[in-house]
Amino acid sequence: MRLKELDIYDVRNLTEVHMECSPGINIIYGKNAAGKTAILEGIHLLARVCSFRTPRINDVIQHGKQQISIMARLNDEQNNKIVTGLEKSRQATKIRFNGLNVNKRSEQARNLPVLTISPDSHRILHGVPRERRHWLDWSMFHVEPAYMEYWQKYHHALRQRNALLRLCANQAQFDIWENVLANSAVLLRRVRKTYIDRINAQIPYIANGGIRQVEIDLRSEEQDQETIRANLRQQRKADLVAGYTLYGPHREDIVFNINGREASRSLSRGEGKLYVLFLIMAQALEYKSIKQQQPIMLIDDLSAEIDDEARKRILEQLQCQDLQAFITTTNPEYLENGAEILKRFHVEQGSVNAEAAA
Repeated sequence: MRLKELDIYDVRNLTEVHMECSPGINIIYGKNAAGKTAILEGIHLLARVCSFRTPRINDVIQHGKQQISIMARLNDEQNNKIVTGLEKSRQATKIRFNGLNVNKRSEQARNLPVLTISPDSHRILHGVPRERRHWLDWSMFHVEPAYMEYWQKYHHALRQRNALLRLCANQAQFDIWENVLANSAVLLRRVRKTYIDRINAQIPYIANGGIRQVEIDLRSEEQDQETIRANLRQQRKADLVAGYTLYGPHREDIVFNINGREASRSLSRGEGKLYVLFLIMAQALEYKSIKQQQPIMLIDDLSAEIDDEARKRILEQLQCQDLQAFITTTNPEYLENGAEILKRFHVEQGSVNAEAAA
């Protein structure tokens, strides 16, 4: 998928922006608070129908305006023309994709695959397990067609069991939903492990010696349905005290290791950012391999906290993998040294102007 033209209206300080984009690397530069990140936020909103900066749409809609509006013209891998748009107010959301209404966020996310790396992406390493599970779930929604079904069945059964715990229901009622939970848990763990194994295989190829030996580990045991059912039965007393289910894939963690040690404990902040960059680029490569389609990369403030050699390696990999990327920075010279930048945009006080790359 290649974004050819982008129109953004009333997103933060961007009143009206039109961009004709490069199919390769697009550098977006300017001073702090100029509106650079708001451009990435607009693309992310169009794809995910939410911001990566805030859960509150009121923070995104320009002061005094009623809604945001974002439209893009794209080409897919067969060079078919695609038009998609988003209008989002404080009360309503309208999404269109090639003339048709889109009713689910997950459907639009599949229509427009976008991977975003922001200053908060380090939470994948340092945050709570829920953030790592969220990263894994969103990754798998894009590449595993059955994952959404498995996930929905599991969480529906989980909600039912939690309701039974609050009601102190009888054993027969628990057995019904624990059977569904056990079956769905086996399927979820199986596809999660397969995906993580594939990402583990991609990271060394992406890193190309730029980071030490890395490994992602799904912290869960391989168990059959009967074992999971037995564990759930054994866990009921503790779960009744807690009021919710303490055991299962919804509680499991993903661990990122460097040379056998947890990355969150052994990496500096700059190394952690580089690790996450390689991780998400490995996801892009895996997505491309499975779907035969290019995701769009959004990288906010690439020049911060990583050295020249690391920045150069990231840009080389983006070009080598033929990925379209939108990258923000305060100083484009940090990124253009040794890299073929196809287009750059200068942002100043919400105004965006295209420039010839240096």
